[in-house]
Amino acid sequence: MQSASLNAPDTIRRLAERMRERGIQPELEVFDAGMAHFAQVLVLEGVLGVSGDVNILLGNIASAQATPLDVASVRAALPQGWMVSLAGIGRFQLAANILGLVCADCVRVGLEDNLWYDAGRTVMANNTALVRRILRLAEEMQRSLMPCQALRAQIGCADLRSGM
Repeated sequence: MQSASLNAPDTIRRLAERMRERGIQPELEVFDAGMAHFAQVLVLEGVLGVSGDVNILLGNIASAQATPLDVASVRAALPQGWMVSLAGIGRFQLAANILGLVCADCVRVGLEDNLWYDAGRTVMANNTALVRRILRLAEEMQRSLMPCQALRAQIGCADLRSGM
């Protein structure tokens, strides 16, 4: 049975404060402009740092959709200086990925968000195929991508083994 994931503002503040005390920079998941506005409040309160990472998840029926207008609205509400990734839920993953290449710093892909490679749900996805699709699209769009080691260094995991 599915149910809503409720995160009361006081719970979010407590969790963010505990992470800050332990030197952990949280990665935010944002589903709509309201959540982005709350992130700004947390930055102003000093609960969150002035920079960090945020994933905007698109395609949930009750949140921002995988459209340029929704992406612009959420991005405008986010704190300045945060690295923004776009992700799409289910059949919206490809549209969100394309929007990410055009309108964001990063693209998030993976089986957590979508088990299918195609919108018709005829081909099962795997992470390698999803990443390779992004690489092809970025190349076609002539969008340069940050080298893996540079990204790892930027987000503080340069010691991890190199990937693709």
